[in-house]
Amino acid sequence: MTEKEISVEFDMPDENTTSLIWKSEKDEKTLLFENNKCIGCGICNAICPTQAIEMGPIGSVVSGLLEAPFQLFDPERCIFCGLCAALCLTNAITFKFNETSVMDMDDYLKLKRKYDSDEKHKILIPPELKDIKNYDSPIQGKLIFHDMEKCDPVGCVVCYKICPTDALSSPKMSKDKIVLDEPRCIYCGACAVGCPEKLIEVRRKTIKFKKEIEAPWTRSWLQAIEKITGMTFPPLEIRDIPQQIEEITKKIFETQAIPHVDPEALKELKDRLQFAKKDLHTIKTRFWLEGRTKRKVKYQYK
Repeated sequence: MTEKEISVEFDMPDENTTSLIWKSEKDEKTLLFENNKCIGCGICNAICPTQAIEMGPIGSVVSGLLEAPFQLFDPERCIFCGLCAALCLTNAITFKFNETSVMDMDDYLKLKRKYDSDEKHKILIPPELKDIKNYDSPIQGKLIFHDMEKCDPVGCVVCYKICPTDALSSPKMSKDKIVLDEPRCIYCGACAVGCPEKLIEVRRKTIKFKKEIEAPWTRSWLQAIEKITGMTFPPLEIRDIPQQIEEITKKIFETQAIPHVDPEALKELKDRLQFAKKDLHTIKTRFWLEGRTKRKVKYQYK
């Protein structure tokens, strides 16, 4: 393997685990997906910048009609940005750089809270929290139900079977087909993804997260959050050039003849530079600028 050559290995060591390993001569990135921890919320699918994650037939899997994973990864599309791991609510996706979890790195975005889930895709609530009504979700929002005449809460049951906190139910004494216990809802969106009739909509308003320091890829994190919520963030601010640099530049130009520049050509150049500046802050652009000249993909099945 040459310095600029990169290989990607795809492996399924067991029915519940998928791993993607990116290797260069100096570095290694590992993306691990554990299907038995996934709650089928679809957040990773929504934010993936290259559409490398495809959701499986969630409704049919939950109903027992099919045996399939909740997600499928395309190793040819994955650029190992780690966005899916950053915003996974249940740690079903983990990401390591040279054997160090990126969740331990200061320049990595972190949700204010994550949950553990069991093999039945239900979030594990510690005994001391079972009597607490509010699950303190890092996501705040609202569930919208519509066209409920199409709902079959007896024959379907996908929404309240997949709900990781049992926030949805269909009580016999209720006039409504589906009842939401809102304090238990963490607005993950699993019910909306799984509903075969698409009768549920999740509207996420805010996501509580923290970032220790600003990094070149910070804007990509914020764009992903903007994509799945109504939140907006101020545009990236470019720091002013230090005064000493301006003075040096002035002296250089004072000692040299400044050629005439066509104003229209100068305007076009500035417009192109501004366009390139925005693109350089995206994960996809940074990935392709790593100097990659060749990529091998190897599939392994055990």
